[in-house]
Amino acid sequence: PLPVLLASGKTADEDRAYTYLSYGETLQYFEDLKRECPGIVDTWIAQDEFPDILPAADKNWASCGSDGTCRTLVVRLTNRSALTPTTPELFFSGALHGDEIMGPLVVTELAGLLCRGYLAGDEDIRRLVDGRSIWIAPMTNAHGFRWHRREENNMDPNRDFPYLKRPDRCMMTQTARAVNELFRRHLFQFMLTFHGGMRALTYEWGSRNHMVRVGRSTESPDDRAFVDVGGMLQQASGFSEGGKVFYPMGRITDAVYAVDGGMEDWSYGAGFEASPTPITVCKPQTYG
Repeated sequence: PLPVLLASGKTADEDRAYTYLSYGETLQYFEDLKRECPGIVDTWIAQDEFPDILPAADKNWASCGSDGTCRTLVVRLTNRSALTPTTPELFFSGALHGDEIMGPLVVTELAGLLCRGYLAGDEDIRRLVDGRSIWIAPMTNAHGFRWHRREENNMDPNRDFPYLKRPDRCMMTQTARAVNELFRRHLFQFMLTFHGGMRALTYEWGSRNHMVRVGRSTESPDDRAFVDVGGMLQQASGFSEGGKVFYPMGRITDAVYAVDGGMEDWSYGAGFEASPTPITVCKPQTYG
């Protein structure tokens, strides 16, 4: 079953106006959280953990201003002492597009909720953290998030994954490469990625090769599961004043539009679809 975490009885501090964290403040937040919950929170910098994603001799691939060279933060929340090779793994991506800032806020607050709820002995949270390995990229597009821009160095990360792309036009960004390294090492059973600009809960397919006609997608092999899980998320997300669901739900192509090189269809389809089409073998020329 999919657990739904609800909170009530706000304190005066919890009811304050929220202040969005900057790039540097988010990095510091997770360093502080790691010290607060040392048994369950771990952090890495993708460029250090996966040096192959940045082979260039000059490691200053993008400036994050006073914070120095941009760093792609990766976070894991799990009870390290209970972790086994078969612990289910989940992945949450905060922002492929750096100017869509709601996702980083949500996943950062989620991490804080899990950390502090675990310390407080919340039974539901302890069951989640003891029985899952929860991976988070709060600022997946670190450069874009730092400068409030959609792209990373003028490249769109959500057109950069090896799905219906030319070999020289995929895996060009640090954003896509960092996500790729995580998926190479982990069998994620569930992924949730955030975007901005509209309200919708969407699922596969969202690519041109899976359309029955313009604006309409075929069913994916796991369509029923997507609908069931999405329906629970939809119910937990609440309703508008008129009683309608707050988040409309549908396949990506139907609710938004189809794209080439999207993370969602690549992360789902790469495990069973053919290569080199639609799963491209990338030969990028960026970052060395």
